Amino acid sequence: MTTPATELSAIDLLQQRHEEIKSLFDQTINANDEHRAELFNCLRAMLASHEVVEEIFVHPLARDLGDDANRIVDARLAEEEQATKTLSELEHLGPNGDQFATKLTSFKNAVVAHAE
Repeated sequence: MTTPATELSAIDLLQQRHEEIKSLFDQTINANDEHRAELFNCLRAMLASHEVVEEIFVHPLARDLGDDANRIVDARLAEEEQATKTLSELEHLGPNGDQFATKLTSFKNAVVAHAE
């Protein structure tokens, strides 16, 4: 017995990943000390892989759409550069650091704004 193939557009896939990332942020923020480090590592890996997909597939296609699209891509890349710095700061704090949850919540808000 065969099942029909499910079609998932690139946009659908990115939106699905955005939701998964938001969920993983929430899980990490709300985790107890014992699990927070593991969840944070998963979050970092998911963010990194998502960023690579955007850089390989989304940004080049968007840049072909003209000057306005190029400005949007440049703005997203600036956000991603800031995200990399923030992740580094979070790593330095450590998942059990005093300000980790506060900084991670602020970072989540920035990532959600980027996704939207």
